[in-house]
Amino acid sequence: MRFIFYLDYLLLVSNRGRVSLLISVSNHFSESTDMPTILHIDSSAQGERSITRKLTKRLVERFGPDATVITRDLSQGVPQLSSDVLGALHTPKEEQTADQKALIAPGAEFIDEIKQADTIVIGAPIYNFGPPAELKGWMDHLVRSGVSFNVTPEGYETLLEDTKTYIVYASGGVPIESDVDFLTPWLKMSLGFVGIKSIETIAANNVSADTEAVANAEAAIDALEI
Repeated sequence: MRFIFYLDYLLLVSNRGRVSLLISVSNHFSESTDMPTILHIDSSAQGERSITRKLTKRLVERFGPDATVITRDLSQGVPQLSSDVLGALHTPKEEQTADQKALIAPGAEFIDEIKQADTIVIGAPIYNFGPPAELKGWMDHLVRSGVSFNVTPEGYETLLEDTKTYIVYASGGVPIESDVDFLTPWLKMSLGFVGIKSIETIAANNVSADTEAVANAEAAIDALEI
């Protein structure tokens, strides 16, 4: 936050033609704040039926109309790790072919979007006890040696800045953070591994049985201190 003070300039002309310049500091100031950049990530394959998409949209709107929003819809496709992708990642940059650069370009975009963001909002539905394949694929590109983490004699070193992150969960029947929820611990651990540790969660839990689950999640979003 920056405070900008205004100076008032006053020219006084005497009856002898002398000009005096008086400068006074105004007793008011304006407050200037930089508009936040939000990285909005959705991973549900349910389209308009998606609960997490509805909730992440509600959360992003909490930041106001002037926020810059980077939207990443992972359901549109994420290159999964393959022998070709891994080969490109392990090839020195100066030796990479055009095809190899194209294979790993999406991962570079994912990391750049993280670096641009002041806040990250991730929609994460639980599919068969774990993450959607596209969310797993996104993370596979994000966790990149020499880019988002380093290996040192003392252990792992994170390379990304800690960024406030909201994870919005939805589950049909798997209780969030239960013994059979393999999405939540994996996602939190993976984000923390690259340096993103300031994480807050909102969950529409067990929506198949709890008719109030979505409403409770919406209320939790509305109550957040943004």
